Amino acid sequence: MIKKFFLIFLLLVACKKDRIKELSSLAEVGTANFSVTDATLINTPNSFKIFEGQGKKGIIVFNTGNPNIPFRAFDLGCPYISPSICTGRMTVDNSGTMTCESCVDDGISFTHFRTNTNVEENGKQKTYYLVEYSTSFDGNSIRITNFRR
Repeated sequence: MIKKFFLIFLLLVACKKDRIKELSSLAEVGTANFSVTDATLINTPNSFKIFEGQGKKGIIVFNTGNPNIPFRAFDLGCPYISPSICTGRMTVDNSGTMTCESCVDDGISFTHFRTNTNVEENGKQKTYYLVEYSTSFDGNSIRITNFRR
């Protein structure tokens, strides 16, 4: 009986060490809690607006044009570079494509319809995700908050 218990214990401990710890793509507690009443953003599908002073490096809010998920919001901090290395935020072009080119020249980009990107590191594929905030819409304003955990 003791041998079986010991064997199960060893298997549990050994399996735990092999787990890969992935960072959550959901925003941390305490980084966003505000409302947006910008009529242009609310009424223009496929538009976006950047809100300075929110999140870690600013927050970009997209009007997706999709009635099921009308708005999505993401942090503009580059999700795969340490903030001590990259003090700037992602750059955003007119189409809403976000890149970390102000920190590195690696061609990695994100769009509001593709919120992750695959990168090859040391011969292996790795996926990076944007940090996303929760959005809700009441017909007049968009509420941006952290996801509840």
